[in-house]
Amino acid sequence: MNKINISSHFPHSSSFLKFKYTLSLISLLGILGACTFVSEVAMGEVNSPKLKQATRENIHTIDGKLDRNNKKFSKSNTYYNTHKFEGKAGEQIVIDLKSKDFDAYLILLDPKDKKIAGDNNSGDENNPRIVLTLPSTGTHTIIVNNRKAGELGSYQLSRRAASPRDLELAEAVKLNQRVLKLVEEGKYSEAIPLAQRALAIRQKILGEHPYVAASLHNLAFLYGHQGRYSEAERLHKQALEMAKRLLGKEHRVVATSLDNLAQLYMGQGRYSEAEAHKRRALEMAKRLLGKEEHAYVATSLGNLAQLYVRQGRYSEAEPLYKQALEIEKRLLGNQHPRVATSLNNLAELYVNQGNISNALEIKEQGLKIK
Repeated sequence: MNKINISSHFPHSSSFLKFKYTLSLISLLGILGACTFVSEVAMGEVNSPKLKQATRENIHTIDGKLDRNNKKFSKSNTYYNTHKFEGKAGEQIVIDLKSKDFDAYLILLDPKDKKIAGDNNSGDENNPRIVLTLPSTGTHTIIVNNRKAGELGSYQLSRRAASPRDLELAEAVKLNQRVLKLVEEGKYSEAIPLAQRALAIRQKILGEHPYVAASLHNLAFLYGHQGRYSEAERLHKQALEMAKRLLGKEHRVVATSLDNLAQLYMGQGRYSEAEAHKRRALEMAKRLLGKEEHAYVATSLGNLAQLYVRQGRYSEAEPLYKQALEIEKRLLGNQHPRVATSLNNLAELYVNQGNISNALEIKEQGLKIK
């Protein structure tokens, strides 16, 4: 399942570019394999369903299914299944989880039922993958979970020995996780050498690959924050062209790449170039995903609106914000955090226009969302 985490549009402020661009990096880390962990795995003994298990060429494969007969995490209201295996301390393994039916999440517990790993998108086609060296000997538990309440369906779980290639690519994932943490702390200079190492690993092993394109974007983002604009632009363009060659000229990743390049242009005050790229990204998203029925279309509308706000083109930004807000309400419900963000964007726009009464009314709606 192709699962690409795209950042939402963001509140306007004097630090808008820094904040927006940072979240663009996070979305790209979703493509290349940043782990997002759930917090509700501390549980006792769990029972595994009896499923047929096949072994071929030292690959252990299980075809399973998540349904309403499985156990459920009370906090997230999501179903989970469990599978056990015997492992030895020092053993290097790869666990893959694939599903076309639901947004899968993979968790690994040690023999004491302590969580030692979790992932949702580090594998092929952004499916979950765990690569690690087992820290202890005994019966380990794999948990197959869905990330969205109500999602059910079939999956394939596999376990095998890790190859040198697997371990190197896992190192790139760890480096990118450290990059993300440093970005969140504002330590861009420290993040650059780690991002360079992650890119070098991927280029050596994968050649032309969407993960390489994502790493190029990430390094470009960091260069942009250091004022190294020409280097950033070169890498963004390189990533864009690679995405086109690999995925075609009409693809959601291409649209995201266009918007990342537009953000760099906006930071340099190259507004006409930024607008052209943002419009292309928006129109592509509409063609690919439907004009009004996808959250990424709302994201693209909000991103174009932010550019207009930056230029003081408030009357052009307002209908875009409103469209984005209505899409998110239909898709996510009136109480979703993204709806609160969109309400805040609209309120800030009214403040800039001097329409304080409307700003206060919209702001109050956003504050009611928990």
